Amino acid sequence: MDFIEDWYGTPHRMGGTTKKGVDCSGFVIVAYREVLARDFTGRRAEDLFAEMEMVKWEDLEFGDLVFFKVKGRRIDHVGIYVGDGNFAHTSSSRGVMISALDNPYWSQRYFKAGRYKS
Repeated sequence: MDFIEDWYGTPHRMGGTTKKGVDCSGFVIVAYREVLARDFTGRRAEDLFAEMEMVKWEDLEFGDLVFFKVKGRRIDHVGIYVGDGNFAHTSSSRGVMISALDNPYWSQRYFKAGRYKS
């Protein structure tokens, strides 16, 4: 949570991976690298999804990734589950923030959750 709080409010920038601007997958990649010392091979949300082991909604744990289909049929948004039905992510309008999975906007676009393969 310290990492998320430190990045809270960082503006959205497509392709960004710094506190000057970060997109959703960039935020996840930096968080996993800095906090868990784990790297991904892909860069986009759908790439990260391919590197996960699927997790059922009821089995979500802090640090698992939640994936969404916001604009259509492909996975195009990812966030980090932080517990109590909430996830940290980068919003295009508000930057890094925490949202509720049961928010009507996100619940309608939720796809699946995953855990980093050990």
